[in-house]
Amino acid sequence: MIPGWWCWMNRLPVSIPAGSRDIRDLILDLKRRGITVLLSSHLLAQAQEICDRVGILADGVLVREGHLQELIAIENQTELVITDASDELIREIESFVSRSNAKLIERRKSTTTLERLFLEATRNDKARMSNDEGMTKQK
Repeated sequence: MIPGWWCWMNRLPVSIPAGSRDIRDLILDLKRRGITVLLSSHLLAQAQEICDRVGILADGVLVREGHLQELIAIENQTELVITDASDELIREIESFVSRSNAKLIERRKSTTTLERLFLEATRNDKARMSNDEGMTKQK
């Protein structure tokens, strides 16, 4: 940790997804090194990926402040993420929830973000194109 060091950013660049990801990775690296990053942004999805503490200003007044996960948590709800669950297991869990007088609000598949999907797809595409170019040069 580097005490006393901090960095201030007014906004994140958003025009190119890969460039935007690079800047976020840089900010996360600074955070891991103990450097405080003060980010001012209206791009809340990007801020949510980076920040562990947030403050929300409305008309110049701090209206919310705290740890991100605590602020965005939905009261009285818990999510379970289960991998490789059989249909039978899911039915048993749903039945147990029903017998416990709890209410199953939603059942859905886990998802990624469109940005992560795009970056993964284009990264793989760039690697394939590099391999194709290399093979063309070898011929």
